[in-house]
Amino acid sequence: MRYTGRMVHTSSVEIERKYDVPDGVPVPAFAGIEGIAEARSAEPVTLVAVYLDTADHALADRRMILRRREGGHDAGWHVKLPADGGEGRTELGWPLQDGDGDDGAIPGPVLDQVAVHVRGRELTPLARLETVRTTVTLHDADGRAVAEFADDRVTGSDVRGGTVRAWHEWEVELLPDAPAKRKQRTALLDRIERHVLEVGARPSDSASKLARALGADALGRQAPAGPALRDPATLTRESPASDVARAILARGVRDLVAADPRVRADEHDAVHRMRVAVRRLRSALRTHQDVIDPAATAPVRAELTALGAVLGGARDMEVLRDRVVWSVVEHDTGTVPDHVGDALHDVLDERYRRARERVVRALSSARYLALLDDLDALVADPPLAHDASSPAGPALHAALRRDAERVGRRAAVAQEAVGEAARTEALHEVRKAAKRLRYAAEEVSGRTVTVLGRKTMRLATAAEEVHDELGEHRDGIAMQRILRDEARRLAARGEDAFALGVLHEAERLRTESALWRAERAIERLLATAVPGA
Repeated sequence: MRYTGRMVHTSSVEIERKYDVPDGVPVPAFAGIEGIAEARSAEPVTLVAVYLDTADHALADRRMILRRREGGHDAGWHVKLPADGGEGRTELGWPLQDGDGDDGAIPGPVLDQVAVHVRGRELTPLARLETVRTTVTLHDADGRAVAEFADDRVTGSDVRGGTVRAWHEWEVELLPDAPAKRKQRTALLDRIERHVLEVGARPSDSASKLARALGADALGRQAPAGPALRDPATLTRESPASDVARAILARGVRDLVAADPRVRADEHDAVHRMRVAVRRLRSALRTHQDVIDPAATAPVRAELTALGAVLGGARDMEVLRDRVVWSVVEHDTGTVPDHVGDALHDVLDERYRRARERVVRALSSARYLALLDDLDALVADPPLAHDASSPAGPALHAALRRDAERVGRRAAVAQEAVGEAARTEALHEVRKAAKRLRYAAEEVSGRTVTVLGRKTMRLATAAEEVHDELGEHRDGIAMQRILRDEARRLAARGEDAFALGVLHEAERLRTESALWRAERAIERLLATAVPGA
């Protein structure tokens, strides 16, 4: 079942603590806790939740939860994402709709949030939990609800294993009006916890109700495939070059996976973020070719290139569409009527929509899902080259020198190019080389690992300037082409194209300025010292 309407979801950060409750332990009295002025009890409610996963536990392995729950104030579909070092975990929620789930189907917007992990495999019931919950809302002196205490009596069924388990637990969860500062939130939870422990409860041995229903302490892979990934914060110049390369690739894959549901939901800038993730992965595989065998990764690079091209089609139209808006705003003297800008915006928006549809189809293709599996395998157990065990410092210096020299060679070609078309294409090659250098320098000077220092950061900044200015130049040329095409179309219909000419002249001047700045930026980049050189 796919919804034609747009399901609006809620997003919240779940910060809670769980406790096991032996028989006979009374609910604590919350009077007297600093920061709590009043406790309001509610009538018991029954919550029935069905948790879904693939046969191989694709979601549980990633510490994610997908459930459909009936009962209570937040009945609906819920997706819980892992905390990943944060204070709490993110919970997304969609309200139930008429007939929702009756045929066993998952609403499209919900499925979009987990599709990148499920990868076409069937989602079936994993566990069923029935909870009789009595809540006590805790209010501060100003009457704000800062926390909720839940007394839960749970019956959990492992649907696939056939085991039924029952237990009694308490949860204390912070509410949106809890203290704004993390230190104060932690202190409030600590004060409540002291009262909870004093009456006989104890911290829970299980991280979640789902894990407990399955007879596990926590969700997540017990033994990851391949060599263990090193913590990026522990990597140094002396670490094996392969550990640094794997950390960078792992970061790139995480960024790609994180962007996927945002692209499917058509969030602002999501296509751009996914495109950048793809580009960073491609650049990393090229930059670290002395560490990770380039012949073995050629198929993955080819698939990343194909995906990047589809994303690029949508991103380019998105940039040009938005460029029209501020270009028209700049000309508020009456020379560019609003209807001209609106019409041009509509043309580009329609092109963006068509390009985005191609992106969504690509993300639903077997080809894309296979690429995700290949990337996971690449990070887990990369095909290492003979230099993989050498210290990272010298290997990275050599890679950065190679990338910087590529910029220099392509800049020389651009300088000698004859004709506007040839020069434009040559400058695009300079931009791509600068982009690779930028990404390589950023990744090892603080973005993913901090193996190299300030010189590398300066190199990244100089390369970014070239990348940005040449990007502005290329966008301006594309915008001029579109304006000329639209002007011809209007002229063919006998309509006035003067306003488009005004915009074209403004774009021409803006593009020339960007080229001048880019040429100066290239000079500065070529004069910037490469670490280790």
